Amino acid sequence: MTVSDRPAAAAASSLIAPLFDGPSRTLHIVAVTPASWHLTTSAPAYQVVSLQRSRAIVLPCSVVYDGELDLGRDSTALIGAGVLRAGTVVLRPRRWWAAPRPRISHRTRFLAGLAALPRVSPEDVELSDVDLGRPQPLLGRGPGLTPAGDDVLAGSLVLLNALGEDPRADWCDPAALQARTSALSAALLHHARHGYCLRALAVLMDALDRGIDPAAAVDDLFAVGGTSGRAMLLGLQLTVDEGRYEDAA
Repeated sequence: MTVSDRPAAAAASSLIAPLFDGPSRTLHIVAVTPASWHLTTSAPAYQVVSLQRSRAIVLPCSVVYDGELDLGRDSTALIGAGVLRAGTVVLRPRRWWAAPRPRISHRTRFLAGLAALPRVSPEDVELSDVDLGRPQPLLGRGPGLTPAGDDVLAGSLVLLNALGEDPRADWCDPAALQARTSALSAALLHHARHGYCLRALAVLMDALDRGIDPAAAVDDLFAVGGTSGRAMLLGLQLTVDEGRYEDAA
């Protein structure tokens, strides 16, 4: 089959607009789910593009397309010059969205609401044998497409940004993380370092900031992945408990 030169419409995160606007680069598939393909550029600057159906959980680096795609685990794609060429399909974003980036306006109210939420234990996310006091032991640890330890760290990074604090996370360089965790997780940690996160986490944080009932938002967050949502909430709770993960120590 030949690649069509007629672009199909897609929707994409503005965080990956530079990849679309730049020169053509090859993308290699690093993970596949029933509703998504996660692809990465090569060294020296690893970047991830998540090509997915709308029924999948939209990530800060997502391109959403609900048409037919024929991509296997060994497939490659091309991105640049305004399009993403994936299999026999050429995708051009017709809609861009801003990845959620929470901000806390009412710190006291937010922290009180967070303290009232159900506690997540390390056992809940299969991290009972991991040192939770430093970032390095958590990297790549635990179950999940994005390991639970990384999700804990992501929640912490997003909260520190939302509170206007500098996470000082020098350990969060995408290229360096490649040796410690999955390419997808490394990319999401990089985005979290700058405050970007999944919509479900942003919605919960907004509910706490506004002082509205967070029950539905908690349920939605806990529905993310096998452990991811709970691990992100654990990251919020640990950060408030002891101000953790603010440096590379």
